[in-house]
Amino acid sequence: MHLIFKIPPWLSTRLFYVLVISGYFWRFLTSTLIGVLILSASIYFFLFSNSVVTPFTPQELIDWLANISTDYKIAITSSLLTILGFLFAFHTATANWKQQLNAQIKISAAGEIEEFFAEACGLLTNTNIFIETVIDSINNIQKNGETPNTIFNAQHIMENLPKFVSTRERLSALSINCHRLSSKHISFLMSTWGAAKSLQLAIDAFTATTDKMWVFIPYIEKNDPNLLPDLIATVNVTDCLAFQSAYETNFSYINGLIGGLRGQLLAPVAGFNFAGLVTLIENKRINKEAFSVMHNNNKNRS
Repeated sequence: MHLIFKIPPWLSTRLFYVLVISGYFWRFLTSTLIGVLILSASIYFFLFSNSVVTPFTPQELIDWLANISTDYKIAITSSLLTILGFLFAFHTATANWKQQLNAQIKISAAGEIEEFFAEACGLLTNTNIFIETVIDSINNIQKNGETPNTIFNAQHIMENLPKFVSTRERLSALSINCHRLSSKHISFLMSTWGAAKSLQLAIDAFTATTDKMWVFIPYIEKNDPNLLPDLIATVNVTDCLAFQSAYETNFSYINGLIGGLRGQLLAPVAGFNFAGLVTLIENKRINKEAFSVMHNNNKNRS
């Protein structure tokens, strides 16, 4: 595999996809009943058309079976039934085991992804609340000047600043770990239509929001007489508004993508019944609003 990295990218990329596609079809032909049937039929017709020693035609095979003794017919029939029965039982057991294991891994992946983004979105909300408080406080200071209310709000910001910094550090770590989350589950996400794309879009929206969170807010002593002037002079309200805009654009978008992704991964396990259909119809208005939010957010991002 390391040899491919020594080849020029334009060639290694093409070679990579050729190997992947070839490997997929070879696995299909040798690991599935339909594939084995197609491969056997292909070999038969190839030998029939190109080999010196040709295999029996269907009619010749029937004639040969008709002319052999009864004992051979019984032996051949019983052997074929035994072999076919074993192959069918082995294939069924293997398929069921793979489906069960695949479902368990998808449930685990869905839970881990949901847990990750639940924490991430919660931290983004806390960050947005704090930054919104900063914006309102600065606007009030510029409008009303130094009053007991503006002083209290500024002191409240200073009290919560360490928590904001800690939240931002955690978000920074999550913005790195989200790529590990994607690489960890990529093989199973790729086996579900659109799942890998949904996760990547959610990660892009999350990182686009965290890129705007680096708002500089200095720590000033609560009783500093220059608390309000220093706060106004050092905080860039434009940066605060940029984060707020990114949050409003991406928050619902991220939750919608992760909710849909979780549904995709759990669909083979949970299934869809009549009760689910009725509930879906009853929530038509809510679903329409959700699709509207997703559409508007996607349009704003593009």
